[in-house]
Amino acid sequence: MNCFYIMSLFFILLLGPVGTFAQEATEGIGFCSEYVAQKTMGFISDSEVVGKSCSGTFWIKKISGGKFVVSAVIPVGSFDSGIHKRDVDIERLFTSSSSKGLLRFDSKELDATFLEQLKSGSAELPGVLTLKDVSRNVRFEVQLDSENKRILATLETKLTDFDLEPPRVLGGFIAKVHPDFKIRVNVDAKVLSDFNLQE
Repeated sequence: MNCFYIMSLFFILLLGPVGTFAQEATEGIGFCSEYVAQKTMGFISDSEVVGKSCSGTFWIKKISGGKFVVSAVIPVGSFDSGIHKRDVDIERLFTSSSSKGLLRFDSKELDATFLEQLKSGSAELPGVLTLKDVSRNVRFEVQLDSENKRILATLETKLTDFDLEPPRVLGGFIAKVHPDFKIRVNVDAKVLSDFNLQE
């Protein structure tokens, strides 16, 4: 019983409520990302877990024929959910010797059509997302928030799509994380005015 109590307390702390915080990248393009997951504590209630990072690297690379690709790399260990132990466990979940704890996205080849659609309000960003050792084709929904001068990209996917088992405590009776999760990214919209496909 004592062991059960300690384990329950440990995972309540691990999956406990998150605080709110704001931070911005201070160097280069203002690039921040976050994951959003749902958790259930016992059979009582569902709540949202958010981990945020502004430590990733974002770049656009021109290729031949007036095309370009968008790439991003985020250290999983840089996500901050407000609870250190949970952040450590998330880092372990997404880290292997080959992935080195990096979440990576590489877009398919894009052209001026993508930029025109985005400047009009929204566009789809197809590419490959790699979590741990598994890569999957995905499509981010991208919107231009002209009022706040940000580009917002959202992806809804599942941990199980990347061969990752959602964490559970005692088979989910104490706590469980749902397989569905979101990745949200926001980038300084000035990349649109700074970026020119013309050589």
